[in-house]
Amino acid sequence: MLRRIPTVPSLFASTSRTRAFSAPARPFPRLRTAKQPQSSLAAEETSSSHAEPSNAEPATHYRITLMRSALGLPSYARETLAALGLKKRMQHVFHPFSGTTAGQILRVKELVVVQNVPASAVRTKQEERLLRRPNRGFQVLGRQGRPWAVEDEFAGVTREQEQELTEEVRAGNPPQEASA
Repeated sequence: MLRRIPTVPSLFASTSRTRAFSAPARPFPRLRTAKQPQSSLAAEETSSSHAEPSNAEPATHYRITLMRSALGLPSYARETLAALGLKKRMQHVFHPFSGTTAGQILRVKELVVVQNVPASAVRTKQEERLLRRPNRGFQVLGRQGRPWAVEDEFAGVTREQEQELTEEVRAGNPPQEASA
């Protein structure tokens, strides 16, 4: 497509020219090719890698992870993250599917990563914390008695009986039960 531009007079009257402009030509023509049919084996591999197993639970919740901080962003982004319950980077929260939650996610979609998970994958904050805790490296099999603990001799004795026993011990004749 050529467009003619009116003649532009130049400083020299004898050298006035008309310029023709055209759209730049493509350096290489676009090749249009028909889609090649894939082999059935390759098609099964791609479809099975992306499809969920038939016995899997349906996804019911969003697992939202804050990947980027909202520092320096407008207040709507910070407020939306606070409404979702996200405070720190790499923090996960779980929300059931709803239109409100979907709208909040769309407002901060550049900051978060969202995964659809079944209800069985939803965990509380305490469960998340226990999963992050490293292994202690040992296991307590059971507790033994405390060898350093002294049993209370006067557990079933009244105050008066305790004083009588104390006086007998001070006098030098311990009670019969203690000596045996």
